[in-house]
Amino acid sequence: MKNTQKNIRKEKFSKVALFTKKIKLKFGGLIKSIVVFGSIVKSDKPIKEKSDIDIWIMLDDTDEKLSKSKEEIESNIKLTAMEIGDLHVQIHYITQFWKWLRQGDPVLFNFLRFGYPIYDSGFIKPAQRLLKLGMIPPSEETILMYSKSAQEQIKKAEECQKIGIISLYNSMVCISQAVSMKILKHRPDPSEISGILKKLYDSNYIQQEYVDYYENIYNIWKKIDHNELKNVTVELFEEEYKKAKKFVLNMQKILDKTSKK
Repeated sequence: MKNTQKNIRKEKFSKVALFTKKIKLKFGGLIKSIVVFGSIVKSDKPIKEKSDIDIWIMLDDTDEKLSKSKEEIESNIKLTAMEIGDLHVQIHYITQFWKWLRQGDPVLFNFLRFGYPIYDSGFIKPAQRLLKLGMIPPSEETILMYSKSAQEQIKKAEECQKIGIISLYNSMVCISQAVSMKILKHRPDPSEISGILKKLYDSNYIQQEYVDYYENIYNIWKKIDHNELKNVTVELFEEEYKKAKKFVLNMQKILDKTSKK
């Protein structure tokens, strides 16, 4: 078993070496680092003959040669990997590398912790050493950025609830207009709908609670529209959602019933 594993790893690394030689010959200085990771570099874990070799390549995107034919070069690299076989290639760039390093990105940390540099022009090995020495903590700028992002996401969630209320209001307006056009032959403006619903109540089409449901959400919508209601709570949204759903379902039944006549 040991000999088999040793032979498999040797064969896999020979493919990596051939791949490295070929793409360095083709693209020279554009290739800044080639790192292998995964089961091939974990001696404590068995590797299968059919397992792909994970390869992380860093290209110099500050070089004009790459900017002019980026897609062509990437395709050529991947084609070379396919021709050799058993190689799974991920392509990244210098500017991305520095961005990840500055931000303390866990994706980069994963490559640095578990990757084995086959070729490096001074990027990966120094970064691996700094990480090992505990000298790449997330910067204060990164901490501040994530903190601000958290607050922004909360605001977005709150805004979504506000948008949700507006959507509920619009659904009640639309179904009310549909019923009004069917029964009263009139398409009312939103401000008229309360009166239309009262007529429907007087004609025994709906109960008083449905008039109240609409008047309530209409007032909430006006407060949102006039920026008087800045935050919509989860409780308010859930309550209005239940009412709006009940309202729309009931009005739809009325519409269906009258359509059959």
